[in-house]
Amino acid sequence: MPEALAVVDLDANFFVDANDHALDLFSVRREDLAKLDPGSINPPLTLHDTGAGEQVRAHIKRALNGELVRFEWPRRDAQGGDSLAEIRLLSLLDGQQRLLLATFTDISFRGAEQ
Repeated sequence: MPEALAVVDLDANFFVDANDHALDLFSVRREDLAKLDPGSINPPLTLHDTGAGEQVRAHIKRALNGELVRFEWPRRDAQGGDSLAEIRLLSLLDGQQRLLLATFTDISFRGAEQ
């Protein structure tokens, strides 16, 4: 699959699993993935922007209500490199955990083409 896929446990606030493409995109090893919270891949600009946090919570709420959510978002890899990603969120409610499937597509190249 060409997209980076990751599953997030919303209650515990950490990544549960990810495909190899996501590990490459985040620049982390599989054994380090469980140590990352989703906020750790955000650039400092969005981490300190209270509006950004509200946007993310709104996107997550829409996904939990059954909507396939799609938006663009800056992200940061483990080495501190920033890029722009298209993110899609889909709820994976299983009755016991609030899981969210997130797909990440690096769209940084779009700006270079324009």
